[in-house]
Amino acid sequence: MSCTQFEDDLRRYYLGEEDDKPKASEYIKMQTHIRSCPNCSVISEKLKAIQASMNGILRQKASATFYDLLSEKLPKPSPVSIYVNKIKRKFSRVPKFAWITLSSVIVLTVLYTMFKVFFPSFGLPVVYYKGDVDIRTTRDNSGMKKLSGYPELNNGDKLKTDSSSIVVFAVSKETSVRMGENSELRIDYIQRARGDGYSCKINVIEGAIWVSQKEEGKFETQKLQVVTDNAFIETLGSEFDVSSNDNKTVLRVFKGKVRFYHKNFQDEKSIVDEGHSSLTSSDQPPTSPAEIDTKNLGGWEQWNMNIPLLTGNLLEIKPDTIKDKIAPPRSYMPFFATPAPSVSPVPSPTPGF
Repeated sequence: MSCTQFEDDLRRYYLGEEDDKPKASEYIKMQTHIRSCPNCSVISEKLKAIQASMNGILRQKASATFYDLLSEKLPKPSPVSIYVNKIKRKFSRVPKFAWITLSSVIVLTVLYTMFKVFFPSFGLPVVYYKGDVDIRTTRDNSGMKKLSGYPELNNGDKLKTDSSSIVVFAVSKETSVRMGENSELRIDYIQRARGDGYSCKINVIEGAIWVSQKEEGKFETQKLQVVTDNAFIETLGSEFDVSSNDNKTVLRVFKGKVRFYHKNFQDEKSIVDEGHSSLTSSDQPPTSPAEIDTKNLGGWEQWNMNIPLLTGNLLEIKPDTIKDKIAPPRSYMPFFATPAPSVSPVPSPTPGF
């Protein structure tokens, strides 16, 4: 029993009308509270003294018209005030810990709602795929399953292609990611900011992906990062592909430019421009950009450069309307132009006589 509730019951017990006095069970709770609360014990003694003083007052029988005349002179409470007083009495009996719990729930709900309004999470819709593709979602811990329909990828989701499959999903209105054959990736992080801003991190576990992004992208508010087991790739409005196999990461840029650096050599960031490639391995920073042959493209490269119907607002693409209009590339296997390492010529030894 709270002190507020106790004081209310105590006043009704000593000073209230007979029909308003607490019941016997409530009186027992009052006596228990008196023994455990020094302040309320003092209040109880004061009320007893007041009751004793009132009992000593000589009671005089009022005339038949006294109460009618008195009620006319007294202000009459409105029905609203009567209802409010009843509500206050009920609320005063609610324990303090219940109020604290309710207040905490309300505050947390408001904060969560505000966070979702200003920093809403978002999925990456799959807009096209061909062949058998495996997917594992964070909502289903039963393992990899065959991709069906066109779901949205969320934080922690994983995709895997085989030797004859391909996947395309949208990151934003202007950015798409395409997976090549025998590839596996995981969505490490996605978060949409206010307006068209977003942050997204894609982890290429194995294989190859192609990223297509408009050059006029707002890179301060639209941040896409591709990571491998040893490298970071940050888009700067470009079209490029990334290959990760055998502790090596190969980057080729076909349009625009890309920031490329090693996880262990982050001070040695390299800007790779259009028509160039760079390579990094488990213990080496990126090599100097080397030119690539953009005139003799393979089926994978040509398909990505000329893929139709993936322009405009990619988030509004309806997969059912394009699934039969996009032909798969002639060859899924990307042609990776690995930069040749520079080797210093070694002079031939002079034969001795």
